[in-house]
Amino acid sequence: MKSKKLIIFSILLVFILLFSSCKNNIPKYPENAPQYLKDVYNDIIENGIKVHYNPEALEEIPEPQKPYTFAMKRNIPDDWIIGELEWPMHKTPSMPYGVISFCGMYGDYLLEQVPKEEYTPPVSHPNAEKPILKLYRRKNPAKPLPKKLSKLDYVLVKVLDEAPENGTRPQNQDYTFSDRFVVWTASSNESCSDWQTWGYDIKKDKLFPICSYKDFKIPYRGDSSDKPFYVLMKGRGILIATLVSQDSNGKLSGKIIIYDLANEKVTKLISSEKYIYSSAAMVDNYLYVDRTKLYQDIKDRPSHTPYSIVRINLATDKEEVVIPDADFYISGAFHEKIGLIPLCPEYHFQDVWILNTKTNEMTCYMKIPIEENPLSSGIVLMENGFLVAAAQPGGREAHYFYRYSDGKIFCTGPTISRPDNLGRFTVMKTEYDLFYPPPPFDYPGKKKRMEGYNTFLIIKPK
Repeated sequence: MKSKKLIIFSILLVFILLFSSCKNNIPKYPENAPQYLKDVYNDIIENGIKVHYNPEALEEIPEPQKPYTFAMKRNIPDDWIIGELEWPMHKTPSMPYGVISFCGMYGDYLLEQVPKEEYTPPVSHPNAEKPILKLYRRKNPAKPLPKKLSKLDYVLVKVLDEAPENGTRPQNQDYTFSDRFVVWTASSNESCSDWQTWGYDIKKDKLFPICSYKDFKIPYRGDSSDKPFYVLMKGRGILIATLVSQDSNGKLSGKIIIYDLANEKVTKLISSEKYIYSSAAMVDNYLYVDRTKLYQDIKDRPSHTPYSIVRINLATDKEEVVIPDADFYISGAFHEKIGLIPLCPEYHFQDVWILNTKTNEMTCYMKIPIEENPLSSGIVLMENGFLVAAAQPGGREAHYFYRYSDGKIFCTGPTISRPDNLGRFTVMKTEYDLFYPPPPFDYPGKKKRMEGYNTFLIIKPK
C-alpha cells in the first residue's frame, strides 16, 4: 500500500515539476510593451516569430505659434534632391487658386488627373466635373534625368477615361500605376454603384476590364467593404483585390481576387462566408492579408471587430494565422518585408512595425504620438528605409523617412507621390504652396504658384 502511494506521489511530483518548468519557459514580453502587444505576445512567439520592441519614441509636433509657420522644419539632405518638376494645376470654380493635378511618377512615366474639358454635367448637378487620367512618358528616356523637368519634357501616351456619363458625377479614381500597368476604378456616380476596375497595359497599348459590379455584387454596408480594395504588386504585375460580395440569395462572402495583368486573367479566387479580407501583400508564393469576422446581418456586428493577419499558401489555399485579433494592419510591402501598423482605439501612438518573413522577426522602429483611433496614412517601404505619415493632435501631420543603415529619422514634409522603381518620390518644393489659398505675403516660388504651377522636388534617399 505504501509502495502504491509512493508511486502516485512520484507521478504527481513529476507533473508539478513539468508544469512549473513550462510556466517558467513562457516568453516574457518586453517591460515597455504596450497593452496591445502584451495581449498577443505569447501567440506571436508560439508562431515562431521573434519580437523586438525598442522603438525610437518621437515627440508630438508642437502647434505653430502663428499662421503660415511650421513647427517642424524639413531636414532633407541636399544630395537626396536629384531634380525638380514643374507641373500645371487645374482650376475649378470652387478652387480658383488651382488644384494639384500631378499624381506621381514611375520611371519615365507620369500620371495626372484633370477634369474632362468637354464634359457636360447633368442639370441636377450643374457644377459636377468628370475627372480623367492622363499618362505621359518622358521624351528622352535614354538620357539621364535633367535637373529641371516640365510638361514640355513629356509626351502624352494615353487618356484613360472609362467612366459612363449617364450618372450624376462620373468618376475615374483609386488609381495605381507602374511603368507597365495602370489600374483604376470607373463609375458613373460617387457611390460607385456601377463600379468597373480597368487595366491599361503600357507595353501593349491595350485597355482591358478586370472586374465589375456585374461580376461581384457589393452590398451597401456603410463601411470600407462598399467597393473593392486593391494593391498592385508592381514588380510582379499582380493585382490583389479584396471585397465583400452578395449572391442571389443575399448571402455575403469575403473575396480575394489575384489577377495576372500581363495575361489578363484571374489566377486565384478565394471565397469565405466567415471572413472579410482587406489589405494584402504577396511574398513569394504566400499571401499575407488582414482578416476579420464577417457578419451576415450588419445589426449583429459589434462596434469593434478585431483584425488578424493570416498567411495563405497560394498553392494549397491553406490559411494560417500569424498574428491573432490584434488589429495589426498591413501597410505595404517590399521584397520579404511587410509594414504593419496597430490601430487601437485606446492607444495614442502609432507604432511602426516591420515583419521580415524570411527571418521571422517583427521589429518596432518608431513610436509616434497620434490622434485617438486615427485613419492613418500608413507607411511605404523602400530598399533603404521607409516613409511614414501620422495624424497628430490638432489636425497636424507628421511625415518622416527612417533610414535602416543608421536608424536616423528625417522630416520630409508631406509626400506628393509614392516611391517608384528607382526609389524616387516627390515633395512640394515650397511648403508655403501647401496652404490654400496661398499666404498673402511674398515667398520664393509664389509667382509660379499664382501662375498656376506646382513645383516638386524629386527625392532619392541615400
